[in-house]
Amino acid sequence: MPVMKVNAHLHTPYSFSAFIDIDDALDRAVKEGVKVVGINDFYTTSGYDAWAEGCKRRNLFPLFGIEFISLNEADQRAGLRVNDPGNPGRTYMSGKGMSYPFMLDEPYATQLASVRKEANDQVEAMCGKLNELLLANKIDFSLDFEWIKNELTKGSIRERHLAKALRMKVYEFCGNEETFVFTNNENLKANIEISHFGEEVLKGKQTEWKVKNALGKTISQGILSAKDIQIGNCQQLGEITIPLSFIKEAEKMILEVKLGGTEVSNNWDFWVYPEILPQVDTTSVYICDKMDDKLKSVLNNGGSVLLQLAGKVTQGKDVVQQLVPAFWNTSWFKMRPPHTTGILINDFHPVFRDFPTDYYSNLQWWELANRAQVMELTDFPKSFQPIVQTIDTWFINRRLAMLFEARVGNGKIIVCSADIQKDPDKRIVARQLRYSILKYMNSNLFLPENELTLEVIENLTIKRGEWLDMSMTKDAPDELKKNI
Repeated sequence: MPVMKVNAHLHTPYSFSAFIDIDDALDRAVKEGVKVVGINDFYTTSGYDAWAEGCKRRNLFPLFGIEFISLNEADQRAGLRVNDPGNPGRTYMSGKGMSYPFMLDEPYATQLASVRKEANDQVEAMCGKLNELLLANKIDFSLDFEWIKNELTKGSIRERHLAKALRMKVYEFCGNEETFVFTNNENLKANIEISHFGEEVLKGKQTEWKVKNALGKTISQGILSAKDIQIGNCQQLGEITIPLSFIKEAEKMILEVKLGGTEVSNNWDFWVYPEILPQVDTTSVYICDKMDDKLKSVLNNGGSVLLQLAGKVTQGKDVVQQLVPAFWNTSWFKMRPPHTTGILINDFHPVFRDFPTDYYSNLQWWELANRAQVMELTDFPKSFQPIVQTIDTWFINRRLAMLFEARVGNGKIIVCSADIQKDPDKRIVARQLRYSILKYMNSNLFLPENELTLEVIENLTIKRGEWLDMSMTKDAPDELKKNI
């Protein structure tokens, strides 16, 4: 008799969780073949209703639990560890098999609310101490507790929310020096290193560098001071600093570095975008993020629509896209993400006139494609070709897209599942792509070849795409698909 898979201890975003939401947790349970699932949040039962409803829709058996953390100060002083190896005196206690619908009589309902408030107050005090530490170390930012509570939680706040907020602030203020995208008010700074494993030290070698545009024209060049190159790893040859203000439009550039008097060289692509973009006329384009009545009316009357579906796609929601490819063989790892292997781009399409791109996913696409939703074109005509096509794992080979255009009724539409709307001041690549799309839609070149029905597009936000029943097999390899 087969053993039923059970996971009775799952945290959700109602306390703190790695899952995006309850649907994410339950969808993963279905994929893993888990039939009995238990919600077990800290100090709260607020997620019970959504858990029960989600389990009912997926034919899962729900369990209901709650978890508390206690601290015995005497045990702490004595160094006594209970069930938290890293924290003497701390004990995790879980109540399993709670009834549903869940009701608490007084005084227990008030006591539970008091415990939850005390836990939140404790984290608020931690936030205050963390801000004091940041100030003492002259760090030019602080954490806003109310923002954390409203934006990162569903009311119950854990110290892990502080850690997440701190990480977000560090990324926001410090950025990443190892970038391949710039605005034209910045300088390109590159530290040049070399590794040498030849037989002899290379005496007095100069390093030559060039910056070229995509057509191969040299824009800037120079020579670094001569150095002896020893045998070994990561030796500093010098630093290149190039102001980028001479670049007025979005361009792909190439930095080429060569060891003088040899054929030894390397090169790196980078992209430069205008710091300030001209205003684009959007009066003739209806921009929206859902299939509302106005969208249908605009298309019926021969207008143009930009439909931004980032975060709204259901037909393709199961596909996890990352810019790095699927690891080795998805069938051997039971379809664990990532599921995609790259991007095929129609780089000659006029929609990219102001967004330089190759036909493949280069590093500027990281901001747009990494962890972005894809659309599964199951219901689309077989001849339909999207502008940006995500390449699925070979094991399923679903037809996927991030950007496509079509004629719908009397009108024209562009649909994009990558996020081109959020934080345009910080996400310069997304801002540039949106600018290029809108300029194209305002031009006389906006002439989609293919025709689609509204129903086919609407299915992207209603239907579910192809997926695999992970309970089909206990093994990892190709038994995930029957009769393979």
